[in-house]
Amino acid sequence: MKYAVSSVTLFVEDIPTAKRFYTETLGIPADESQSNPRFVFLQMKGDTLLLLQDASTAVEGFNTRPGGTEVGFEVDDVDQTYEEWRVQGVKMLNEPHDQPFGRTFNAIDPDGHLLNVYRLRSR
Repeated sequence: MKYAVSSVTLFVEDIPTAKRFYTETLGIPADESQSNPRFVFLQMKGDTLLLLQDASTAVEGFNTRPGGTEVGFEVDDVDQTYEEWRVQGVKMLNEPHDQPFGRTFNAIDPDGHLLNVYRLRSR
């Protein structure tokens, strides 16, 4: 059986701050009809959903400590995205650079989640 990753949920300490970061700073629209004060449904390109959830609402016994997750964003232009995010004040961990798989850079969100931005090398 093959599985597809259909959603990634980031547990966050402060929903308003996380929502502002993803919607205003990064420009990812929220679907307000599927969101509430403790949960934000972000409308990503493609089929995968990015969700923000108040860490205090997680299933009991589940470790929700924010910052232990990496989210990969495939973009058309890594250098342009880097510059746009830098101007918006996103905390960058490194500058765009080439790797065997393509071009990439890393940043972090307000809760410490690693954001990996990349463009795959043509195959």
